[in-house]
Amino acid sequence: MTMTEQQEQEAGGDVFARYVDAMGDAPLLGYLVLYSVFDGTVSPAELARWFAELGLDTAMLPAPIRADGAFETVTANTALSYEIPAGGPAGQLPGGGPAGQPGADKRTATLMVRRVRRDSQAIVCHVVREVRESAETRLDYTDGAAEVIFCRDTYRGAAPGAGTLRVYPNPAVVPPEEHEHLRAMLTTLSEQFDRHSRYLTGDKIRAMLRAYIESLHAIRVRPTGGVYFVHHRHHEALNALRTLIQRFGAGSHLYSVPLPDQAEMREMVIEAFRTKARQDLQKLATDIAAAQATARQRGTRVSQKAIEALYRKFQALQADAGEHSTLLSADLDETAAAMQLVSIQLTGLLAQAG
Repeated sequence: MTMTEQQEQEAGGDVFARYVDAMGDAPLLGYLVLYSVFDGTVSPAELARWFAELGLDTAMLPAPIRADGAFETVTANTALSYEIPAGGPAGQLPGGGPAGQPGADKRTATLMVRRVRRDSQAIVCHVVREVRESAETRLDYTDGAAEVIFCRDTYRGAAPGAGTLRVYPNPAVVPPEEHEHLRAMLTTLSEQFDRHSRYLTGDKIRAMLRAYIESLHAIRVRPTGGVYFVHHRHHEALNALRTLIQRFGAGSHLYSVPLPDQAEMREMVIEAFRTKARQDLQKLATDIAAAQATARQRGTRVSQKAIEALYRKFQALQADAGEHSTLLSADLDETAAAMQLVSIQLTGLLAQAG
């Protein structure tokens, strides 16, 4: 065991080991899993190396970072607001009053990025200055405070989505006292583009983690998500995921809380599964009906590709039901009946395709 792994175990693993010991001889049903992930400095290569070290399924790694995706993210999220006097450039209010005195009307300026053009060569955006007066509903806009361009790499062999960021400020359209704000906004945009081009965002890591946990036939215990039940037979994968998340730093963590095999706990998990299965089957039935309705409107049949996608979803739900029926020794007759109805719908689709 490396020094890093030893520190990680001391930081998290021993706490839960003591909790399991405190449970005494109570058998273990599984784990309640909850997690938080924040933006850090984890590169795709580093994450892939950690997956290999921890024995995690590399098929669950997030998609490679695309530079055009990083550009889309930062231009959608980067903006800067600041207050400016309501008077003219000399700092006077209409009527000659000083702009800084108490009660003077204020205006708020916001520098934001708006897309202008997107094609096979570039994505072009403009920085727009919006001014809102606090006492009125009127908005004033000034376009072209800067041009922000993503120039695609079009040479043979270029990575998908590859390209470079170019920024062309145009301070002439912004009052001199606001030039510093424009520079700060463009600097932030460039820094964020560089960061998002090199490191995985918290959103991407959360999506990866959620998909990984759900691949363990997890049951969503809380309707809004974020808390899952995972059977104890997946404890090695959970331990590896906890170690992985600890390496992200910045407050990121994953907790797998042991759940004793008691009647009340078992019923909570079974009811959560029934609720999830009912919702998933209803959605699948709706998707099947929608595919059929669309095909009728077009005077065609449901495509083979669409049928295969729906059937894969059905098989995944079947696998979940089989797994939890066995592991939880649960009576899932209601779920089985709903599964049969959806199966009949799919059989009808297959017959049409044939």
